[in-house]
Amino acid sequence: MAGVNSTLILLEGSGKSSSLKVLNHSAVVIRGNVVSRPVLYFLLIVLALRVESMSAVVFQGNDMQGSSIVFLSSESSYIYYNSWLQLSGNLCRESPSDAFAFFYPEANLRDSTVSVSGNRFASSTITPVMLQIDSISSDLTNGAIVAACNTVNGEEGVKCVIPSAYNTNILTCSDPCAPATSCFPAYTTTASSDGCACTCAEG
Repeated sequence: MAGVNSTLILLEGSGKSSSLKVLNHSAVVIRGNVVSRPVLYFLLIVLALRVESMSAVVFQGNDMQGSSIVFLSSESSYIYYNSWLQLSGNLCRESPSDAFAFFYPEANLRDSTVSVSGNRFASSTITPVMLQIDSISSDLTNGAIVAACNTVNGEEGVKCVIPSAYNTNILTCSDPCAPATSCFPAYTTTASSDGCACTCAEG
Protein backbone atom coordinates (compact mmCIF):
# COMPACT_ATOMS: atom_id res chain seq x y z
CA MET A 1 0.00 0.00 0.00
CA ALA A 2 1.11 3.52 -0.76
CA GLY A 3 -0.28 4.99 2.44
CA VAL A 4 -2.94 7.61 3.11
CA ASN A 5 -4.09 7.82 -0.54
CA SER A 6 -4.35 4.07 -1.03
CA THR A 7 -7.24 1.61 -1.08
CA LEU A 8 -6.77 -1.71 0.69
CA ILE A 9 -9.46 -3.69 -1.19
CA LEU A 10 -10.62 -2.36 -4.57
CA LEU A 11 -13.49 -4.10 -6.37
CA GLU A 12 -13.99 -2.74 -9.86
CA GLY A 13 -15.85 -4.30 -12.81
CA SER A 14 -16.53 -3.29 -16.38
CA GLY A 15 -19.33 -1.70 -18.38
CA LYS A 16 -22.68 -2.17 -16.70
CA SER A 17 -21.61 -5.12 -14.57
CA SER A 18 -21.54 -5.21 -10.80
CA SER A 19 -18.34 -5.01 -8.80
CA LEU A 20 -19.60 -7.60 -6.34
CA LYS A 21 -22.44 -10.12 -6.65
CA VAL A 22 -23.28 -12.43 -3.77
CA LEU A 23 -26.19 -14.63 -4.83
CA ASN A 24 -28.20 -17.72 -3.87
CA HIS A 25 -27.26 -18.69 -0.31
CA SER A 26 -23.71 -17.37 -0.60
CA ALA A 27 -21.56 -15.17 1.62
CA VAL A 28 -18.53 -12.92 1.40
CA VAL A 29 -16.76 -12.43 4.72
CA ILE A 30 -13.99 -9.87 5.36
CA ARG A 31 -12.84 -10.55 8.89
CA GLY A 32 -9.91 -10.16 11.24
CA ASN A 33 -7.64 -7.94 9.17
CA VAL A 34 -5.12 -5.59 10.81
CA VAL A 35 -4.16 -2.44 8.91
CA SER A 36 -1.11 -0.74 10.42
CA ARG A 37 -1.23 2.59 8.56
CA PRO A 38 -3.89 5.08 7.43
CA VAL A 39 -5.59 4.48 4.08
CA LEU A 40 -8.06 6.40 1.96
CA TYR A 41 -10.55 3.51 1.79
CA PHE A 42 -10.45 0.07 3.38
CA LEU A 43 -12.99 -1.35 0.90
CA LEU A 44 -14.09 0.46 -2.27
CA ILE A 45 -16.85 -1.07 -4.40
CA VAL A 46 -16.74 0.93 -7.63
CA LEU A 47 -19.80 -0.42 -9.45
CA ALA A 48 -23.03 -1.90 -8.11
CA LEU A 49 -23.14 -4.15 -5.06
CA ARG A 50 -25.71 -6.96 -5.29
CA VAL A 51 -26.54 -9.25 -2.39
CA GLU A 52 -29.55 -11.42 -3.21
CA SER A 53 -31.49 -14.55 -2.28
CA MET A 54 -30.56 -15.38 1.31
CA SER A 55 -26.98 -14.20 0.93
CA ALA A 56 -24.72 -12.06 3.09
CA VAL A 57 -21.77 -9.70 3.11
CA VAL A 58 -20.03 -9.56 6.49
CA PHE A 59 -17.34 -7.00 7.39
CA GLN A 60 -16.35 -7.91 10.92
CA GLY A 61 -13.57 -7.69 13.48
CA ASN A 62 -11.14 -5.62 11.44
CA ASP A 63 -8.56 -3.39 13.18
CA MET A 64 -7.53 -0.26 11.31
CA GLN A 65 -5.94 3.16 11.57
CA GLY A 66 -7.37 6.35 10.07
CA SER A 67 -9.22 6.59 6.75
CA SER A 68 -11.55 8.79 4.78
CA ILE A 69 -14.19 6.06 4.48
CA VAL A 70 -13.86 2.47 5.65
CA PHE A 71 -16.61 0.83 3.55
CA LEU A 72 -17.63 2.71 0.38
CA SER A 73 -20.18 1.51 -2.15
CA SER A 74 -19.89 4.20 -4.82
CA GLU A 75 -22.77 3.07 -7.02
CA SER A 76 -26.24 1.86 -6.06
CA SER A 77 -26.40 -1.14 -3.73
CA TYR A 78 -29.08 -3.82 -4.02
CA ILE A 79 -29.74 -6.02 -1.01
CA TYR A 80 -32.69 -8.23 -1.86
CA TYR A 81 -34.72 -11.28 -0.85
CA ASN A 82 -33.84 -12.12 2.74
CA SER A 83 -30.24 -11.01 2.49
CA TRP A 84 -27.98 -9.19 4.90
CA LEU A 85 -25.12 -6.74 5.06
CA GLN A 86 -23.39 -6.69 8.43
CA LEU A 87 -20.66 -4.30 9.56
CA SER A 88 -19.84 -5.23 13.13
CA GLY A 89 -17.16 -5.41 15.78
CA ASN A 90 -14.60 -3.32 13.91
CA LEU A 91 -12.02 -1.08 15.60
CA CYS A 92 -10.96 2.27 14.14
CA ARG A 93 -8.00 3.59 16.11
CA GLU A 94 -8.68 6.96 14.52
CA SER A 95 -12.16 7.95 13.35
CA PRO A 96 -12.79 8.12 9.58
CA SER A 97 -12.79 11.71 8.37
CA ASP A 98 -15.96 11.27 6.28
CA ALA A 99 -17.88 8.18 7.35
CA PHE A 100 -17.37 4.60 8.46
CA ALA A 101 -19.81 3.24 5.87
CA PHE A 102 -21.06 5.28 2.91
CA PHE A 103 -23.63 4.10 0.36
CA TYR A 104 -23.71 6.40 -2.66
CA PRO A 105 -26.11 7.36 -3.93
CA GLU A 106 -28.56 4.89 -2.37
CA ALA A 107 -29.15 1.49 -0.83
CA ASN A 108 -32.05 -0.50 -2.26
CA LEU A 109 -33.48 -2.88 0.33
CA ARG A 110 -36.11 -5.52 -0.37
CA ASP A 111 -36.96 -7.93 2.46
CA SER A 112 -33.42 -7.46 3.75
CA THR A 113 -31.37 -5.80 6.48
CA VAL A 114 -28.28 -3.64 6.87
CA SER A 115 -26.84 -4.04 10.37
CA VAL A 116 -24.12 -1.77 11.78
CA SER A 117 -23.28 -2.73 15.34
CA GLY A 118 -20.57 -2.91 17.97
CA ASN A 119 -18.04 -0.83 16.05
CA ARG A 120 -15.54 1.20 18.09
CA PHE A 121 -13.73 4.43 17.40
CA ALA A 122 -10.71 4.83 19.69
CA SER A 123 -10.17 8.55 19.19
CA SER A 124 -12.01 11.43 17.59
CA THR A 125 -12.14 15.20 17.74
CA ILE A 126 -15.51 15.26 15.98
CA THR A 127 -18.72 13.25 16.13
CA PRO A 128 -18.00 10.49 13.63
CA VAL A 129 -20.54 9.41 11.02
CA MET A 130 -21.22 5.71 11.39
CA LEU A 131 -23.44 5.27 8.34
CA GLN A 132 -24.32 7.67 5.53
CA ILE A 133 -26.75 7.20 2.64
CA ASP A 134 -27.12 10.15 0.29
CA SER A 135 -30.38 9.54 -1.56
CA ILE A 136 -33.82 8.03 -1.06
CA SER A 137 -34.27 4.66 -2.72
CA SER A 138 -37.33 3.86 -4.81
CA ASP A 139 -37.19 0.27 -3.56
CA LEU A 140 -37.51 -0.09 0.19
CA THR A 141 -39.97 -2.98 0.39
CA ASN A 142 -39.70 -4.46 3.90
CA GLY A 143 -36.10 -3.32 4.18
CA ALA A 144 -34.51 -2.25 7.45
CA ILE A 145 -31.38 -0.58 8.77
CA VAL A 146 -30.25 -1.29 12.32
CA ALA A 147 -27.45 0.58 14.10
CA ALA A 148 -26.61 -0.57 17.61
CA CYS A 149 -23.98 0.21 20.24
CA ASN A 150 -21.38 1.95 18.08
CA THR A 151 -19.04 3.89 20.37
CA VAL A 152 -16.32 6.53 20.57
CA ASN A 153 -13.75 6.01 23.34
CA GLY A 154 -16.17 3.62 25.02
CA GLU A 155 -19.11 6.00 24.95
CA GLU A 156 -22.04 6.31 22.60
CA GLY A 157 -21.55 9.34 20.39
CA VAL A 158 -21.71 8.49 16.69
CA LYS A 159 -24.32 9.63 14.21
CA CYS A 160 -26.08 8.27 11.15
CA VAL A 161 -26.94 10.42 8.14
CA ILE A 162 -29.82 8.58 6.49
CA PRO A 163 -32.94 9.91 4.71
CA SER A 164 -36.07 9.49 6.81
CA ALA A 165 -37.72 7.27 4.17
CA TYR A 166 -35.50 4.38 5.28
CA ASN A 167 -36.79 2.15 8.07
CA THR A 168 -33.97 2.87 10.51
CA ASN A 169 -33.66 1.63 14.10
CA ILE A 170 -30.99 3.13 16.35
CA LEU A 171 -30.32 1.08 19.49
CA THR A 172 -28.21 2.04 22.48
CA CYS A 173 -25.75 -0.32 24.15
CA SER A 174 -28.18 -0.81 27.03
CA ASP A 175 -31.02 -1.87 24.75
CA PRO A 176 -31.75 -5.57 25.35
CA CYS A 177 -32.16 -6.06 21.61
CA ALA A 178 -28.69 -4.75 20.74
CA PRO A 179 -27.02 -8.21 20.77
CA ALA A 180 -29.59 -9.54 18.30
CA THR A 181 -28.36 -7.19 15.60
CA SER A 182 -25.67 -9.78 14.87
CA CYS A 183 -28.30 -12.36 13.89
CA PHE A 184 -28.76 -13.04 10.19
CA PRO A 185 -32.58 -13.00 9.91
CA ALA A 186 -32.78 -15.55 7.09
CA TYR A 187 -30.96 -18.22 9.11
CA THR A 188 -32.11 -17.55 12.65
CA THR A 189 -35.30 -17.85 14.61
CA THR A 190 -36.33 -15.72 17.57
CA ALA A 191 -36.14 -17.58 20.84
CA SER A 192 -37.28 -15.05 23.44
CA SER A 193 -40.69 -13.54 24.05
CA ASP A 194 -39.41 -10.03 23.32
CA GLY A 195 -37.88 -11.09 20.01
CA CYS A 196 -34.42 -9.96 21.09
CA ALA A 197 -32.64 -13.30 21.20
CA CYS A 198 -31.91 -15.57 18.29
CA THR A 199 -30.82 -19.12 17.64
CA CYS A 200 -29.86 -20.92 14.45
CA ALA A 201 -32.79 -22.07 12.38
CA GLU A 202 -33.14 -25.78 11.66
CA GLY A 203 -30.92 -26.92 8.81
